Amino acid sequence: MHVAPAICIDRVRRPGGRPADLQVSRQTLNTTTTAAIAALDWAPSGLSADEIAECTQDLMTPSGLLIAGYRYNYTVNGTAAQGRTVTAAFQQITLTP
Repeated sequence: MHVAPAICIDRVRRPGGRPADLQVSRQTLNTTTTAAIAALDWAPSGLSADEIAECTQDLMTPSGLLIAGYRYNYTVNGTAAQGRTVTAAFQQITLTP
């Protein structure tokens, strides 16, 4: 029997505003797990280039960006890496008085 992979919702941010690696934080059943990922695949989101650029800027904020998507593994220069597809992205809303 083939079981489809489960979609996950993760908070994605760049720790310390570093432009290199992404940092994924997710909370499941009162547990926080953090994993380094190498790529975000924005194609499934259907977002425009301008919307992706705006979301990418949110990665530099302390609160990051919430994404829904699937986890995947791939190889970069002979090294195993993890990535996430982005089927939806959710920005933090800040209300001003």
